[in-house]
Amino acid sequence: MINLHCKLLIVTFDEVNILQEIKHRVEDYLGCDVVNIKNSSYPKARMRFIQLNAADFLPLLGSLKNDYDFVLGIVKADLYLPHLNFVLGLAHPQESVCIISLARLRSSDEEQYIDRAVKEAIHELGHLFGLEHCSNPKCVMRFSNMVAETDYKKDKYCDKCLNLLKK
Repeated sequence: MINLHCKLLIVTFDEVNILQEIKHRVEDYLGCDVVNIKNSSYPKARMRFIQLNAADFLPLLGSLKNDYDFVLGIVKADLYLPHLNFVLGLAHPQESVCIISLARLRSSDEEQYIDRAVKEAIHELGHLFGLEHCSNPKCVMRFSNMVAETDYKKDKYCDKCLNLLKK
């Protein structure tokens, strides 16, 4: 456990059956107080599209920040950015908000699905804590261009990234 002593709000835009597992593992590792809510204010009509622009979620997440230190959004829809075909997640450190997509993380093995989601959540939260992408292939802060790379890395920060967090 890192003991960041922060208040983290998790916002879901869909029914996420693995939400409690994500919440508990993030809470246990980071030492944050996690509160989760389901947010239904995002227009459901937009959710039917194949892909959604990840950046569109950030202002809404920012508006929910209130007394929380950080906000993590979780969506089932596939996300993209104008210059990328897809993204697994996106962080806006200045606003202390981030979002992850579960679309490409799905697996018939539920534990693998949970592991992938937790890794992406901890990765995007790492950006909110000031961490950049890491060159260590096992570090959770390593950039993942495909799910196989997410599977390869651990769900923890490497020693180098942990030292940066302590500064």
